[in-house]
Amino acid sequence: MSTPTSVVFTVALGLATLVACGTATEVGAQATVDGGAADGGVKEGGDAADGGSCPDGEMAAILAAANQAQVDATMQLRANLSDSRAVALAEKMLTDHTLVLEQLQGQLRAGAIAPRTSGVAQAIADSAARDRTAIAASASIDSAYADDEVLWHLRDQALLDAVIAPVVSGSRLAFVATSMQNLEKQHVALALALQADLDATCR
Repeated sequence: MSTPTSVVFTVALGLATLVACGTATEVGAQATVDGGAADGGVKEGGDAADGGSCPDGEMAAILAAANQAQVDATMQLRANLSDSRAVALAEKMLTDHTLVLEQLQGQLRAGAIAPRTSGVAQAIADSAARDRTAIAASASIDSAYADDEVLWHLRDQALLDAVIAPVVSGSRLAFVATSMQNLEKQHVALALALQADLDATCR
């Protein structure tokens, strides 16, 4: 994302998707968390009798899009980063977000969950492609990369907290959402630190 407005817009899209799917029919098979539950487990995608929720498939697509955007950005941009601190952050982003993608794929296979493309997932992918092009064309790629890392992770943190985590609570995807939430807290701090370091000198 290139502006705070874009972050707010993406989160708003996520909330709109959540509301729109509120009456969706139940999707997926039964699953248990942490090896079992006293009531025999919960159903993937939520229970329509409890007010309904978006299916796990849509949340999986958003998780995949957010993490893939980070992997793609790193793969495209890291060779052009010149500051060692920016390179170090890029390498961490590649490692951490690849790990989350692997965790996600594992849970999808275990729960027989099929990702369902949503407007939010597509918006993340489209925005990421534009951002990568803009960063690559920037006069200061390191600084542009740091700025976008801050906005990307603030966006993802908001999506996780407000949209994804409440929907996947009790499902197989809860583990992935929690893992990513923990990483996002670290990533925001690291991105802000890099941004501050690069801002210490005139661009």
